[in-house]
Amino acid sequence: MLAIALTAVLFTSVTTIGLGTYESLTLSMQLLKGSKSDGDFRNMTAEQFEALSDADFIREYGLRMPVGFLTNTDRHNIELDVMDETEAELLFCNPSHGSMPQSADEIVTSDLALRDLGAEPKVGETVTIEFTAHGKDYSMDMVVSGWYESTNDQTSTMVAGTAFREANPDLFRYTYQNDREIAGTYWSDIIASGTVGLLDNMKNWSRSVGGDPEDMEAPNYLPGIVNEMTNQSIDPSILAMGTVFVILFIFCGYLLIYNVFDIAVNVTPSPIIFIGAALLAALTVFVSTRKPVRKAANIPPIEAFRYVESDTARRSTRRSAPGASLPRLAWSNLGRSRRRTAFIIVSLMLCVVLLNCVGTAAQSVDVEKQVDYMIRTDYSVVNAVSTNGQKGFTSREEGLSQETMDAIASQPGVTDAGAVYKNTKEDTNVTYDFGIIPTLDPTVEEETGLTSAATEDGFSFNLGEDGRPICNVYGLSETAVARMDLRDGETDPHALYRKMEQKEGLLAGVDVDRSDMSIQKVLDFVDIGDTVTVYKNGEPLLELPMLAKAALNGDDEEIGYTAAGTFKIGGDGIYIYLPSDIYEEIYDDPIVYKYAFNVEESQRDNMTAFLTDYMENTDPTIDFLTADSARESAEATQSMISFVGSLVGIIFGVIGVLNLINTVITTILTRRHEFATMRSIGMTQKQLTEMTVFEGLFYALGACILGLVFSLILGFTLVRGLVGGIWYFTFHFTILPALITCVVLVITGLIVPALALKFFNKGSIVEKLRISE
Repeated sequence: MLAIALTAVLFTSVTTIGLGTYESLTLSMQLLKGSKSDGDFRNMTAEQFEALSDADFIREYGLRMPVGFLTNTDRHNIELDVMDETEAELLFCNPSHGSMPQSADEIVTSDLALRDLGAEPKVGETVTIEFTAHGKDYSMDMVVSGWYESTNDQTSTMVAGTAFREANPDLFRYTYQNDREIAGTYWSDIIASGTVGLLDNMKNWSRSVGGDPEDMEAPNYLPGIVNEMTNQSIDPSILAMGTVFVILFIFCGYLLIYNVFDIAVNVTPSPIIFIGAALLAALTVFVSTRKPVRKAANIPPIEAFRYVESDTARRSTRRSAPGASLPRLAWSNLGRSRRRTAFIIVSLMLCVVLLNCVGTAAQSVDVEKQVDYMIRTDYSVVNAVSTNGQKGFTSREEGLSQETMDAIASQPGVTDAGAVYKNTKEDTNVTYDFGIIPTLDPTVEEETGLTSAATEDGFSFNLGEDGRPICNVYGLSETAVARMDLRDGETDPHALYRKMEQKEGLLAGVDVDRSDMSIQKVLDFVDIGDTVTVYKNGEPLLELPMLAKAALNGDDEEIGYTAAGTFKIGGDGIYIYLPSDIYEEIYDDPIVYKYAFNVEESQRDNMTAFLTDYMENTDPTIDFLTADSARESAEATQSMISFVGSLVGIIFGVIGVLNLINTVITTILTRRHEFATMRSIGMTQKQLTEMTVFEGLFYALGACILGLVFSLILGFTLVRGLVGGIWYFTFHFTILPALITCVVLVITGLIVPALALKFFNKGSIVEKLRISE
């Protein structure tokens, strides 16, 4: 009974934790995407939206009519949409306070959105919203009918009701096929009847109502997008890991139950015991008990009654070992049923191995690697648009003021401070020739006004006034160059900087493949020694050979993980780094986009408090990132892996220890006649206790030795291979979890036999000798 119960607990616990963790991760990804639907349709007409009701693969759908992003926000992106309640539920926009909008001047949005608009999250508050649609600017005063807690610190949705649409018919004119204006289009998130073949069903439906689901340039472009956060494709490596764990589950249950039935074959399992257990537990019980029960059925009742843990197989005659000792006797007892002994040891070994594998994976989470990718100094101060994943630094008006930099520099503990310059969309008179002149599909980007063109290889570059790429160009100090990851060419940062100051060349940067932090060859357009010509107002200004090549992180491009501004300015063009003096010579109006600096450890709390206050009360346009905050984010990932993995490992560990306890108790109960015989021929109670203690110790030591060996093997093979493909992992093997588990098993192996013998081997010798009579 105990063995079967433990097996059910094993499967139930691990399955619950696994499914719960998967659901939590899925919900987190859905919150990040902002949708828990199975997919969505976009750019529909009113007639096409009405046709959704006839789609047999759709179980539920909502109404969404996007208007656009508000233009009167500081650092939070707010998208204004008309929605019904179904759509608001699918997009996590249902109000947790108040109610959905009913009148034309009511809205629902998040607490962060309201604060960014200068209002408190409170029903009845009035906010002013400004936006542009159909080429016209709008400004409206709206009343908060409800609000919800934001799940994204960068973006929120503002929901208006259908009454808002009815009150503003000109705003919702359908003109998408003529000018690509989304205001007036119908969008809909759906819940599918089944997700198998969903993408094909969505494409076929789009075609059936006159849309084109694939050609983005088609006037009737009507895409059907599957939500990959809800319908994630299964990675083969994850599928393989899942298969391995299922096999381990069944194997653990098999060991647990088989051991007990192999000891006490006179027990017949009842199917009623397994009602309510998981299917895996039932399968395990069936596989584990089939052979022992068959063995029991072939034994006459009298013989079964006298059965005392002897193997039914033919016994071979052995010579008595010379001498006698309690450890030798205990070792011999383990050899009486080698198969059961091996199963017990293997089941305990799995606990050691699994816990150590989890510990190694958690230990391999490289916190500093993540921090180094996000930020190279203790603090970086930028305009709030740089930390906004949808905006990014693009304009001169978004530069940092000298007043702000002076205020920071005057704070105690500031060291290694330096301003970083960057070109903007206004700097189109400065261009660069590095051997690539894109000419295909020139288009004017609506947001920046820059002309972009592509190459035959599909790379996109933003062009200046003379048709050459403007690239992403930075001006920085020698200290900043010394912090960069120089890979090729001149790798001495100080020597490199002196050469660049003499206009002998430049430093180029290339994005890295984060899986192995190597330079992405596909974006490596220039080689060491290649000449880059600087043009100004259409005339060549400088010819600068490439002296060195750096592997870039997020801090080298913009800040943290955001790099929206760099793509809007340079596209796929190369990253160029120059000394600040040279940069100021080239550009007419040099703009500082970042102020980076270190702070003495004792002053960091004060600096964080100063910047927070300065941002809220003096200059609300700035934002900042700290190494400490980046480290906290990375440590959260490590803690999650450690917690979930350790919890699963501990469950296996507890099951293994209970398996040992259950085995020892069952063995003592079935060997009471044997123990009584030993006592009758002169063995003392103390000697009997020591013998059973040695048996438990041998079980534990066997599991520990095998566990340590397999922990080494799997750690340097399976675990190393799995973590090697994740960029923020750096393999670090540890044996500490296995050692701790071994200590627990050894202590258990010493204590449990003595306690079990004391509580389950009571009675006089005569009484125990009569047990089998």
